[in-house]
Amino acid sequence: MPNIKLNKFLLPFRAVTSFAPKTNLATASFFRFLFSHGVGNSWQVLFDRFTDLKLLRSYFESTNVIEFGTGSSTAFFLNHARPGFNLVSYEQELKYLPKYIFADDRMRAVISEVKIVDYDSFKGSKFENSQRDISGSDFIYVDGPVSPFDTTRGMAGPNLDLILSTNLKNRVVAVDRRHLTVFLLLDKLSETHFFVPTKRFLEDARKLGLKINYEIDLVACSLQERVLERTCVFVPRNR
Repeated sequence: MPNIKLNKFLLPFRAVTSFAPKTNLATASFFRFLFSHGVGNSWQVLFDRFTDLKLLRSYFESTNVIEFGTGSSTAFFLNHARPGFNLVSYEQELKYLPKYIFADDRMRAVISEVKIVDYDSFKGSKFENSQRDISGSDFIYVDGPVSPFDTTRGMAGPNLDLILSTNLKNRVVAVDRRHLTVFLLLDKLSETHFFVPTKRFLEDARKLGLKINYEIDLVACSLQERVLERTCVFVPRNR
């Protein structure tokens, strides 16, 4: 009789390891990350995130990436990078950075104070002094920092680094499950970007009684047909 508990672990673990890079050095660092204390997610969450990132990587030839929140996305970016790739990774505390990452000269880690900020009727969070790095990027990935929980809307408060930025026009913006951030970006980027939602985002919008109007182009349409699990994406109109 099969061991059900073991299979619940092995099946998603095997799925995640299918994203391991092919070179020996990169593979070793990838597995060190997977088994490090820095992995606070289930294997299924990691699999969904890596699936999204692999799909996005196939569409966008980004070489200057900034991410808000270091973790599994960092391991994916560094181990599946194209030549000339650079990553700036913002994190609140040094302890959240996997130690092996410091040896990678393609990455610059920024330990930054997080500010809690009021914006309109929202209370959100932002990293201190992130605007310069946003302006030097062509792909922005949002999975941090931790925000106050919005009890009225029943979800985490928004990341405000991008909401307060004036430098998003030509940049791909990908947001991992931070739906209040996405709601605010929909308004901010309506004239400069096409939008690719996840099914979960559209469900949350319906629960809140919000009607989401968005335009898609051929790239965005193709992305939507492939079904992103966790990541809502804003695609620049002039790409």
